[in-house]
Amino acid sequence: MRYVALLRGINVGGHKLMKMDAVRACFEDAGFRDVRTLLASGNVLFESRRAQARLAEKIERNLKSALGVQVGVVLRSIEQLKVLLRKKPFRTVRVTPDVRLFVTFLARPIGRRLAFDDELGIEVIAQSPNELCTVFTLTPKWGRTLLALDKACGRTATTRSWSTVERIVKHDQSTNVSH
Repeated sequence: MRYVALLRGINVGGHKLMKMDAVRACFEDAGFRDVRTLLASGNVLFESRRAQARLAEKIERNLKSALGVQVGVVLRSIEQLKVLLRKKPFRTVRVTPDVRLFVTFLARPIGRRLAFDDELGIEVIAQSPNELCTVFTLTPKWGRTLLALDKACGRTATTRSWSTVERIVKHDQSTNVSH
């Protein structure tokens, strides 16, 4: 099965710096096949016959052991991302230069509906146990927006732009003709 490991908080603001070739080698050394990285923000596509349930923990341990960095991992199958894309959660959003579309991937459900202060410019478009789709409007408090989202979702979540989610699926399709 094809997966993407979404590494949390790496190469952001000079913290948890990781070279993608070292990350790719770590995945290959762990026995994963057809390992590819996309962007320096920690999107690792790979193939595994193992069940999804414990893969994230295994990857976290391998990264810590091989690279010395503790990093959270949220795992999704490529098929799960395709399902999300087909839902088109942002279809009614009017995108302007001040609007950003994001998906927060949850490792565990947060158990409550999220809402944010209007001053932060975060609108929750869709929320499921696995994802949170949000629209960010650039405001003077833009710098606090991602921090508020991170605090609300906890350390077992990671956020990607909608365009990155689309690129992950497209990249997987373009590099894996048989899938």
